[in-house]
Amino acid sequence: MSVGIIFCWLDRHDPDRAKVKWDGTEYIGTCQRCGASIKREAHKKWRRV
Repeated sequence: MSVGIIFCWLDRHDPDRAKVKWDGTEYIGTCQRCGASIKREAHKKWRRV
């Protein structure tokens, strides 16, 4: 098991940066480790939607 997936369990995701989109109010994307839908709360802080 990858150490990175533990961060996903703790709701600390890592976006696939090439596919992150701006929807007019926030950045949204998918986690490259677990595939969950995520949004950016603050600089370098991504959380599950």
